[in-house]
Amino acid sequence: MEFKDREFIPVLLGGYINTYSVARAFYEQYQVKTYIFGKFATGPSYGSKIIEYHPNPKIDTDDYFLQTVNGFAKKHKDKKIMLIGCGDSYVALISKHKAELEKTAVLPLRAWLPFHYVAVSQE
Repeated sequence: MEFKDREFIPVLLGGYINTYSVARAFYEQYQVKTYIFGKFATGPSYGSKIIEYHPNPKIDTDDYFLQTVNGFAKKHKDKKIMLIGCGDSYVALISKHKAELEKTAVLPLRAWLPFHYVAVSQE
């Protein structure tokens, strides 16, 4: 398996088949390794050769999430971090902290209030 050095690093939040599918798409298109931060060491993303998986049950808590993403971005300051939530709760977490994260990552989503309003109004 060969990887290419690109100007960006895909960083996904979540687990199971949803993160694996997105990571697979990144690999097929750009031949890059994807970094995934999820809760548990299970599912197809864990152990995949195209993914570096980091499990921690606290990844969905505000403080640990920010510490993890900002720490990763700091270690890779020469790259653009493409941060993608692969699940509603992770999208909401990214959106909630958009102002803090925009300094270190590319965030393909809208602001917290509109997302929160849509999620609540759908229930």
